[in-house]
Amino acid sequence: MISCRVLFSYIAGLWYAAIAAYGQPSQTIVLPPVALAAAETAQINVMSSAANYPGWSLVTPCSASVTFYGADGSVIGAPTTLVVGGTLGPVVLGEAAQIFSAQLPYASTGVKASSTVISAQIALAGNPFTASTPSPPIPVCAVAFSLQTFDAVTGVTHAYVTGEAAQDNTNVATIGAVSVLPCLSGHNSCEMIFSWESTPTQVIVLPPVRLASTETAQIDLISSVAGFTGVPAASCDGSMRFFGADGSAIGTTANFLVGGTTPPGVVSAQLPYVSSGATGSPATVSAQIALTPHGAVLYPASAVPKCVVAFSMKTFDTATGVTHAFVTGQSVQDTASTATAGPVSAPARRPPRNWR
Repeated sequence: MISCRVLFSYIAGLWYAAIAAYGQPSQTIVLPPVALAAAETAQINVMSSAANYPGWSLVTPCSASVTFYGADGSVIGAPTTLVVGGTLGPVVLGEAAQIFSAQLPYASTGVKASSTVISAQIALAGNPFTASTPSPPIPVCAVAFSLQTFDAVTGVTHAYVTGEAAQDNTNVATIGAVSVLPCLSGHNSCEMIFSWESTPTQVIVLPPVRLASTETAQIDLISSVAGFTGVPAASCDGSMRFFGADGSAIGTTANFLVGGTTPPGVVSAQLPYVSSGATGSPATVSAQIALTPHGAVLYPASAVPKCVVAFSMKTFDTATGVTHAFVTGQSVQDTASTATAGPVSAPARRPPRNWR
């Protein structure tokens, strides 16, 4: 009898062989221009956002080529190729949140003035063939990314731009906005997916951010059911976790309860630099928020979405409290009840079944 692992390997091999025959779909993300001072370095971070998607899929890895450009449109240096995500078998490799980075020191721009304007592009390419459980599949090249400039000496962030992409039939890429929750075919709905799927029902993958030795990262979250009318949905259990550049969990997991009749207070989770595991140099970290409806969830559910929250992530000076990097968003429960609050960094979708 052929084992599942051998079968998965065989199927994956066929997909890789099919790349030459069918070609690779491509998607280019054009990041907005940013000013780069002589004392600064620019960095692009890319990571898989596969934890946003349900079940398991067989998806080939994604090639992400990062290219920096000068103000005149000329290419600066050589493109950096990163290999992100991909699956083999029922475990999503990208779920571990490993971060891949590319840097541009100011000296590499060739500009002699005190500052210049640069831009960057992320080109995504992957095999279009996937196999999935009968649920919203993991698209090829589902990634979260960020662009930041930081002080080359202290590592403190000055500018921070985030976004996400999911390369599928529509080649979706967004910068500072949330994408629509993936649904099954027309006769099904996101409401049914959430009503019958195992918990947690949503995992928000926050974008990577560089953390200097003098900084602390913090996630703040509050229930936003007040923005909807109708009978409030059940309370929501949740947790917030930070991850290092290698995808390992760092710091302490923060558990919380929001929504329902719980007063709308702010819950927070912090990661001081000393808890990042880095020593002597800045660390690149990411975070995830898991949301689970409290108690039984029946269909049809309340008109007020379950586990709808507003959240923010920031880095700040540990001594003074001054904010350096900042990103905000709001969870998305379904296609009928969608709300956003400010620039949103990542989609809110269901996690793999082996969420821990």
